[in-house]
Amino acid sequence: MTTYYRGPTALITHDVFVVRGPRSQTFRLDELDGVYVATEGGLLRPRIFELRAHHRGVEVLLFSCSDPRIFGQVRRGLVRALEGRRDRMEQGGLSGYR
Repeated sequence: MTTYYRGPTALITHDVFVVRGPRSQTFRLDELDGVYVATEGGLLRPRIFELRAHHRGVEVLLFSCSDPRIFGQVRRGLVRALEGRRDRMEQGGLSGYR
């Protein structure tokens, strides 16, 4: 098992994205589509960085954080995990399947 990110708030491996906290959640990478970054906040509130995606056809909040360094580490870990999954599927002849 390859680990792309391990921290107090998240764990990303070759097949899952786990959010740790009061409402821990686990998302299988092969069930995520359209991952994107969003931001909230502004002048009067701290900026919150979010990772969002579609999970089983429903838009979900995967991860949020106000620390740009930690958010960047989690985002890069997820990007690497998704790229690694895509590469493994292409090498295995499964390029047309999720």
